[in-house]
Amino acid sequence: MEVTETGESKMQVTESDILSIIESATISVDLSLFNGNTVFEDAGIDSLEIFNIFLGIEEHFGVTIPDEEVDQLKSVNEIVAYLQNL
Repeated sequence: MEVTETGESKMQVTESDILSIIESATISVDLSLFNGNTVFEDAGIDSLEIFNIFLGIEEHFGVTIPDEEVDQLKSVNEIVAYLQNL
């Protein structure tokens, strides 16, 4: 965690961190075709794989992401931004 000037801590999350979790949670995704802006559904990731991705993120970072937030997070960059702002 990084501490900001106001004393708040920010989680250090990278695109690479999330791509690693995606690789572990999915079967058929070719990460070489994936970038931070790729929308999960456009990459052929189904709802069960999305569930597994977010489960992996929650376990890896020790956070809980409400279902209504999960529904709004559609790409790696959106997940990184969300986690960095927790």
